Amino acid sequence: MKIKKIIYMAVGCLGVGLGAVGAVVPMLPAFPFLLLAAFCFGRSSEKLNNWFIHTKLYKNNLESYVKGRGMTWKTKIRVIGSCWHACGCFISYIFLV
Repeated sequence: MKIKKIIYMAVGCLGVGLGAVGAVVPMLPAFPFLLLAAFCFGRSSEKLNNWFIHTKLYKNNLESYVKGRGMTWKTKIRVIGSCWHACGCFISYIFLV
């Protein structure tokens, strides 16, 4: 059982790392990685789970979703804006090449 908790901790840390990168990089989504981290930390360690749910990364991206309120307008606009930005970059790249 201890090995299972260690695996959950490792996968949770990986999820936090990828989620942090995804919060900055437009083409990498942060939400699924942070959701994975929340799940893994909830299964592995109460201390890690408490730390994670009090981080700014969690509060900005997952807190309203986990509480059942869905995504905020600010988050929706940020996601749609980053998608349009990525599409614009892709289209301009096609015309330049």
